Amino acid sequence: MKFAILFKILITISEAKSDSLLTGTYNPNSTLRDVREIDVLRQLVNQETLIRVSVVNDVRTAVNDVSSVKRNLEVTETTVTTLLQTIATLKREVAALRQDDTLSQKIEKLKRQIDTLKQNNSLQQTMESLKREINTIKQNNTLQQNMEIWFQNNTLQT
Repeated sequence: MKFAILFKILITISEAKSDSLLTGTYNPNSTLRDVREIDVLRQLVNQETLIRVSVVNDVRTAVNDVSSVKRNLEVTETTVTTLLQTIATLKREVAALRQDDTLSQKIEKLKRQIDTLKQNNSLQQTMESLKREINTIKQNNTLQQNMEIWFQNNTLQT
């Protein structure tokens, strides 16, 4: 917008009629050398004006680029912050999973120990059962011996 206004002012000035050697119209009293010098000076002024306008546009573009880079930097910083938070969360999850893995290994070890204890308990029950059977056999054996003794004693008396 400012560029358009500046450009319009420059065109208006170049079209204005004045008695200035640089911006004025042809003067019949001027020599050929004066006209050439004026043309050269006019061209130089026009080139300088174009260069200034170009520099102003380049500066405006650079300012816009810098503000765009600042906005992108803010977005990038936000993204980096979010990613760092995500990484921290993932690290905690990995640590928890490792701890869970350790716990599951401990649980498996305890299950094996329980199985061993169950087997031992089963063996103990079997041993108790065998002891009862042995005691029963001993009692039966003692009873049989007692009966034999009684039988022998009774047979001898008759």
